[in-house]
Amino acid sequence: MHTQRIDARQLLLVAAVFALGAMLLAGWTPLSPTIATMFGSLTLAFGVLAIWDVAATRYEFTANELVIHGGATRQRIRYDTIEAVRLARGLLGRLTSPNSVRLSVGARTAGVIALCPRDRDQFLRDLMRAVPWVAVVDR
Repeated sequence: MHTQRIDARQLLLVAAVFALGAMLLAGWTPLSPTIATMFGSLTLAFGVLAIWDVAATRYEFTANELVIHGGATRQRIRYDTIEAVRLARGLLGRLTSPNSVRLSVGARTAGVIALCPRDRDQFLRDLMRAVPWVAVVDR
């Protein structure tokens, strides 16, 4: 089973959520203290859930599908819906998410799914064993 690597973009997003929550709780807002405390607490709780979702993400290859377990969610991607596999794009993508893998999937699912496996090479080998008809594009 493969695990998720936390990339720079995810880390910045979670840091921004925590900063917003801290600012609201500290009273650095024109909102009333009660509303600021409520929104600050909700924002911090959202940040904790985001960290749990990212840190707990793992990938499992089954006989017919790739299963992405993330926090409290589970997403199943049937192999026959995977249309393309793309690696990190551009200089910024290579700097912030060097292990990024994007799966383009058919109309029955979300469209593009971004993954960041801890060991990208092993993940790609396992993925190519499951879907040998799909080419990996490194752009």
